[in-house]
Amino acid sequence: MWQIRFCRVIGKVKKDFNIDGQLVVKPLCKARVHICEVDKVLFWLDKIPDNIILRIPDLILEPVRVRPFPIPPDPGPFFRPGLNPILPDTHVLARKLKSPANVRVGNPTSLNKAMPAIDPQIKQQLQTRNSSVIKTTIAKNIQLFHPFFCNYPWIWPWLYRCDEIKTVYTDNNGRFDTPIIYWANGDKPDIYFWVEYLIDGTWATIYKPPIPCFTYWDYACGSEITIKVTDPRVRAGCNETITGEQVWVRSIGNVSLRNIRQDDADLSPIQGMPWHRIGLSKQPVHDLSITDNVSPFATGLHFIIKFGSGLPNNGARYFRWKAIKIANPDLTPFFGGTTRYLNDAIAKPYYVEYLDVFGNPQTTTKFHTLGPVPGTSGLFLIPPATPLGFLGETDDSAVWQTADTISAAFDSNGLFGDGLYQFTLELFDQHQNKIFREPTIYKVSQINNSGATENATPEFITWDMINGTNDFKMVVRVDNTPAEGAIHDVQVGSNFSGACGFIKYTNANAQQVKLSFQAHHDNHFAAFNFVTIKGNNFESCPGDTGGFVFSATPGYSRTGQGEFVSTPLLTPAALMGTCTKSAFSEGLYVTALHNNGYHRIAAFDVSDTNAFALEP
Repeated sequence: MWQIRFCRVIGKVKKDFNIDGQLVVKPLCKARVHICEVDKVLFWLDKIPDNIILRIPDLILEPVRVRPFPIPPDPGPFFRPGLNPILPDTHVLARKLKSPANVRVGNPTSLNKAMPAIDPQIKQQLQTRNSSVIKTTIAKNIQLFHPFFCNYPWIWPWLYRCDEIKTVYTDNNGRFDTPIIYWANGDKPDIYFWVEYLIDGTWATIYKPPIPCFTYWDYACGSEITIKVTDPRVRAGCNETITGEQVWVRSIGNVSLRNIRQDDADLSPIQGMPWHRIGLSKQPVHDLSITDNVSPFATGLHFIIKFGSGLPNNGARYFRWKAIKIANPDLTPFFGGTTRYLNDAIAKPYYVEYLDVFGNPQTTTKFHTLGPVPGTSGLFLIPPATPLGFLGETDDSAVWQTADTISAAFDSNGLFGDGLYQFTLELFDQHQNKIFREPTIYKVSQINNSGATENATPEFITWDMINGTNDFKMVVRVDNTPAEGAIHDVQVGSNFSGACGFIKYTNANAQQVKLSFQAHHDNHFAAFNFVTIKGNNFESCPGDTGGFVFSATPGYSRTGQGEFVSTPLLTPAALMGTCTKSAFSEGLYVTALHNNGYHRIAAFDVSDTNAFALEP
């Protein structure tokens, strides 16, 4: 007789964040975790068409070779490890296995591990081309074959049935703990997880890896599962509060203000060029391995604040951000004198618990609109420490999704063009008058401790002479100009490769081959990789280079318009090596350095390819 048993499923959801230049592991609170039961193929193997069954042996006997071929834009398809010191030596899976919300994190079966060895007898059975024999072999060895199927999404619907059995929410420590039901006389539960998170008011999938390699086969009930999320859209912070009348201005997105240069005192050169760092951030850790301030801000931006539990009060009820352009892209002064109040609507999400029709506790999401307050020039309500009692909320289970507040959310394209901006935060009382507070009310993160505050240093404070108030300020480089790049035709003497790509040479050791390309950004915010590959890439050939777009790189000179030319020019013999005639491919990837606080702006990248052949 079949009996029901309960299985306790325990786990935690976390993510690595780059905060104040440090890699910090933080839990994800109120993440929505979907728990699924994966059925074994044994139950419906006979119903799979023979034409599908006959394709399976090839997936096992000739598995796809996972090549070290980076995925644009991190840093592009032509990156070679060790070529360019500013780009990471990273090997990743083929394109079809990568998506922003579905990055492999080394759970039950790692895709990096070598494929398991196949017994010769099993290989022989798979090679029979007999569908009945192959089905029997699959049924007996399904556990062995899971890693092979990870590389082939098309086969998953045929071999794996995933039924959702429960949905739970993580607590403030990122943990979940729930029972599920399974049949005592059946097999042990095979559990698969996928995760959603509330991002800008919408539930978004942030973790949904391949079923074959991320299912916990024969899950040991009560054992803890760790789900590590990598989605760059997920922000740090749960419901940690600070006390008193404090305004902790934390970051733009996930980039701490302490990682945004507030002065131009350091002009030490980068790649031989004096570099203005003011308003630039250090590149987010999940993309380029850059440790200097080279990254401007672009597209949509979020200013993150944590208000203390002593706010709001009658003396401080509202806040406002204003933007003033103070310099052009080349940092010459801007005298337009135009001010824009950041008045795009902001809503702060919170959770309320309730019981469903079965008496089970559930969670729903609500929002409190902070502003702009009607009839004002961009004033917003300071949210209290709890949503209970705020704007009419009476449910005592109400809790903010995070103590952090998105205090400004706007498209930087709507400002006054590229350049250096000063963003100023102002406080107002209940009568909407600007108020005076000592500058110690404003906090920033400590440089070497991302979880602690210190009083805002003088570079973050400005004095409003008209109103007699201390305001918080920060300077930020805004740049919404994409990169440019193109490979030029190869030239030998007066001949060009052209549409067909063939170029004749007459003297392999004396003639010169001109390799050239354009890699450019109007304001210098880009880096690039250029590679030349001969034949099947078995023999190396010269011509590779990489670096920032604003000055010459190894083996190449640069003109003012961003044209790079091989210097000195190469000979056909140098390119061909042991060959007397040879075909080549060229690849260029120009990587924009811009970020929005959460990730690099890949849409600003550009790439190009070219091919040519040398023949006598």
